[in-house]
Amino acid sequence: MRNELPKWVDFGLLPLINLVVAFLIAGLVVVFVGENPFHAAYLLVTGAFGSGYNIGFTLFYATNFIFTGLSVAVAIHCGLFNIGSEGQAYVGGLGVSLVCLALDATMPWYAILPLAIAGGGLFGAAWALIPAWLQANRGSHIVITTIMFNFTECVGIDLSVVACQGLHGGYSTGRCNIRDRGCRRDGSDRRGGNDRRWQPKFL
Repeated sequence: MRNELPKWVDFGLLPLINLVVAFLIAGLVVVFVGENPFHAAYLLVTGAFGSGYNIGFTLFYATNFIFTGLSVAVAIHCGLFNIGSEGQAYVGGLGVSLVCLALDATMPWYAILPLAIAGGGLFGAAWALIPAWLQANRGSHIVITTIMFNFTECVGIDLSVVACQGLHGGYSTGRCNIRDRGCRRDGSDRRGGNDRRWQPKFL
């Protein structure tokens, strides 16, 4: 028989202990840099839950992490270690975006919602299929390939955003736009003497 912890310890006491220890360690770091740890904790809590707007943004960001963590948990229950959830989440987001952009003008939101969820799942699964096939047929290490695919997709998404911005008005550098005739390719302004270097402004 396995010596399993009681449910109240596994799902209640241990997470609480982890949270308290995390706050203590973070508080020591805040003290070390010369700030008040209680004020930092107050800002942390109010910034996340201090208003409806803050709660909305907390849910907005936390949802991605929750479902990405669940994708790792599902793989672990199957005996696999899926370290490529970040890249799969990126591609899943791309699938959701494409479905919404394609159907937004012709269908109501409540009809698009399940299709967008399905599109995100299909895109993410298709991206995970490549390292899975490599492991099953070529013996590639699943951890190495999925980590590599994370970086591949992050770079691919960033380049796609930059390319789309170039097609729809150019790259923003503050006052100078590379599609403007008064703007040099290096980002400086021929007319106003703007010497800021060209940098793509991501979404």
